[in-house]
Amino acid sequence: HLSKRNNLPGLARAAFAAALGCEEGWVTVASQNEGLGWREIS
Repeated sequence: HLSKRNNLPGLARAAFAAALGCEEGWVTVASQNEGLGWREIS
């Protein structure tokens, strides 16, 4: 998750996508208040 004071979702998404070698749309960013729902891994 991203903190309320630090990190912008777009910058975090771009950094993870670059590190993973994937498209930014593949990366999901959790908010401080909502988190993420369940994800299916296949």
